[in-house]
Amino acid sequence: MAAVIDFKHFIIPDEITMGGILVGVLCSFLLPQLHGQTLPMPGLLQSLLGMGAGAGLMYGILRAGKLAFGRERLALPAETKIIFTDTALLLPGKEISYDELFYRKSDNLTLHARTVELAGRAYRDVPIRLTPTSLQIGDVRFSPEAVSGMEAVGTEITLPREAMGFGDVKFMAAIGAFLGWQAVLFFTAG
Repeated sequence: MAAVIDFKHFIIPDEITMGGILVGVLCSFLLPQLHGQTLPMPGLLQSLLGMGAGAGLMYGILRAGKLAFGRERLALPAETKIIFTDTALLLPGKEISYDELFYRKSDNLTLHARTVELAGRAYRDVPIRLTPTSLQIGDVRFSPEAVSGMEAVGTEITLPREAMGFGDVKFMAAIGAFLGWQAVLFFTAG
């Protein structure tokens, strides 16, 4: 069920992952045979070890994926207007909310603008860097909350993107809670 929801909506609900972790730990305590144990405490320990191994391994993969695939370069036609509103980025035929763009505080959007218009100011031939907490145009910094709108003209923009999300980390922790660290290694190797 979680795989179907993830494939369709690119999200695994916490009700599935966190509930799976809780049920996995509880079942491992009540049925230590899940981990080849006869007593509840060793079963619980194996469950916690599997949960930690699953979450840790997937988090490592998530971070490596972010480093390798965490940016998407979009080539734009010449003289393309890029509009920054207070809630979204507007590209030709596409609106992307900042909530979709900035999943983490470290995410950033970059572009080299031919021109920028911002609250009565104009800039020419400057780099722009936007993060959830900062807007930098050339050498000038602004708070994004203080900027209600901005228009730039450029030919390429680099957007942050995710290789996978934290739902995958929690899902593998749930699998580890039920099946142990050996199963986590099997699932990630396969």
